[in-house]
Amino acid sequence: MGARVVRGRLERLERWLDRFGRRCAGSDPSVRRNIALKRRHSTRVRAEAAWLCRRLRLDGARTAAVQAAALLHDTGRFVQYARFKTFLDRASVDHAALGVELLRTEGVLREWGEETRSEERRVGEECKSRLSPYH
Repeated sequence: MGARVVRGRLERLERWLDRFGRRCAGSDPSVRRNIALKRRHSTRVRAEAAWLCRRLRLDGARTAAVQAAALLHDTGRFVQYARFKTFLDRASVDHAALGVELLRTEGVLREWGEETRSEERRVGEECKSRLSPYH
């Protein structure tokens, strides 16, 4: 996967996350503020992940996958806060499982190829079965 392709895919993910955040935020100032907080957090996590990838000298495809995961890791939080006005999973929904379902429903990783989608399914099942104490 070439650097230009990777940059393009990551830029499209950034734009999708911005649009998705705006859709979730609606007009409630509290919801907008908290979703903006999570959006900034996701950007910082992606930047940290990029730094780690450089330090570990990962190849372009792995770096892209790590940055995509870092950027999208809290996608479920957007809907969680919009619906329940909380980021507490135990008081609302499992944000990881919700995020995996949203990414599937929205087709966010469709252009990333079968290998990435297989990994998405594996990670999604891992989140649902082993990482969530709320199922």
